[in-house]
Amino acid sequence: MSAVSVCDKSVRLSAVASADGGGEPGEDEPVIATTPNASDTSGLTVDIIVDNKGQGPGMLDLGDGSSPQPNAGDGTAVTTYAYAAAGTYTVTFTDDDDPSRTAQAQVTVPATA
Repeated sequence: MSAVSVCDKSVRLSAVASADGGGEPGEDEPVIATTPNASDTSGLTVDIIVDNKGQGPGMLDLGDGSSPQPNAGDGTAVTTYAYAAAGTYTVTFTDDDDPSRTAQAQVTVPATA
């Protein structure tokens, strides 16, 4: 919350989330970034980073039928995952506290830089 002066009066501003999860589209939604893991020359291993915009940890469904994996959602913690076969997978992050907060990203392996 912040205060601004308008016509010599103090006005407090605060963000209010709409029923669909936020104000401007995408501004508060989690973001998934994937990159090839440099140590795997086969290209089947990817590094996944989730920025949950300060809303805490969640789970990553890696799209291949494996068990979901925890991710800190802090924008710095890396989940490294080796896929068993080449293909395109949909990675889905779901916030632990609010399952309506999700993000998806397509991952194609073998990955190339």
